Amino acid sequence: METLPLSAFLTQPSIEHCLTEEELNFARSEQVFEGCPVVFLVDGQAVDIVTGQLQPKNTPPAARICYHHFSMDTAVLIAKQTKTKAEFVGTRN
Repeated sequence: METLPLSAFLTQPSIEHCLTEEELNFARSEQVFEGCPVVFLVDGQAVDIVTGQLQPKNTPPAARICYHHFSMDTAVLIAKQTKTKAEFVGTRN
């Protein structure tokens, strides 16, 4: 099986969909040990909330950027700040 570099799964960054430095510091302070896995999506594309980079729409779910250390409430707040939708992995939204 061929291993592709992470850059193969990312497109151009989107300033609109990343956290500001202040928001990022807050999000990091809210991290928990056993969070709910969450993917932040915009138009079906997973978003890297630090850089704003978007993954292509056809990225397999298992290869999407997924965050594991946020509570559901914090994830919803981050989604609002990044203008994305929080999709919780392994749960019914």
